[in-house]
Amino acid sequence: MVRRLRSARVEDRISQDTFARRLELAFAARTQNELDWLLSDLPEPTWVTRALVATVGTVSRWTSQVAAAWRDPRTPRLLLPTHGDQLMMGRSRRCDCVISDPSVSRKHAVLRNLDGTWWLKDAGSSNGTWVNGWRVTDAVEVRAGDEVMLGRTRFVLACRTTQPH
Repeated sequence: MVRRLRSARVEDRISQDTFARRLELAFAARTQNELDWLLSDLPEPTWVTRALVATVGTVSRWTSQVAAAWRDPRTPRLLLPTHGDQLMMGRSRRCDCVISDPSVSRKHAVLRNLDGTWWLKDAGSSNGTWVNGWRVTDAVEVRAGDEVMLGRTRFVLACRTTQPH
């Protein structure tokens, strides 16, 4: 039911408003006749349409995976300190971690260690702080492997590893 409505919307057979109204009616329907009526003016999608939608979805996932595979090895690592409880990050020379990028504020973000857990908080920056694609509005827990963006500067958090002797 929802797939047919979605296909009709993708094919521009129905407007966004009609799609939304029909979804509401579908969830409120009490009988099969009510559901059938919602689809009565929509033709069954052809195998070509189904194949095209599936192909577009596959290509979209593939391009996303290629972009991540290209970006990930080139993203610099920021090693989490093994000591200390706070790390100020920003463009200022007074910061513990200086990032020379004009999109990074002088005092951009603070990384704090509380009882063995790292927390990242934006320090009122102009261009924002992001963790794994989500904008940081309050202190957020971070771990090794998380992708952090300060302005346009991207890096991945990493832990120091001890080398065997």
